[in-house]
Amino acid sequence: MIGIAAACATDVSMPVKANVKVTGGDRARRFFKNAGKGGVNRVRVGFFSQARYPNGTPVASVALWNEFGTRRNGEEHAPERPFFRQAIRQMADDIPKILENGIDPARGVLDRRLAGRIGSHAQGLIERQIQTLDEPENADSTIARKGTGKKPLIDTSLMLQSVTFRVDE
Repeated sequence: MIGIAAACATDVSMPVKANVKVTGGDRARRFFKNAGKGGVNRVRVGFFSQARYPNGTPVASVALWNEFGTRRNGEEHAPERPFFRQAIRQMADDIPKILENGIDPARGVLDRRLAGRIGSHAQGLIERQIQTLDEPENADSTIARKGTGKKPLIDTSLMLQSVTFRVDE
């Protein structure tokens, strides 16, 4: 099992586990004997602490508020816009395919090149979700305050530009 942590803030992550089927007697035994030895331990994808809006607000916080919505005085203030969870669902489907086509069964390790492919793919999925999410639309009060249209998640495009990945060894 190889993990990918999708980090929406420094203290929040949503792990996605990928199962890889390895068949073939000795090759399978070698794979499991060597699994986790050397290579990459984790791929993290999301918004990291250095990404901030000009007023100092972490992009990860804004992403989290958009992902889960906010409440004020017990009532919904901003609705959920689950772009991140949608991307994670897609990652869970895609990552095993990437691993099956790229992991070396003889060594049983996730190398930096393959980890980079996974990270880049996951980053693209999150960016695509930000770009394509249309509902719920921005409220009229938000449009008036920001001078933007009804499309949510894209105002300055900083959140979109801040999606990145890191490979931990």
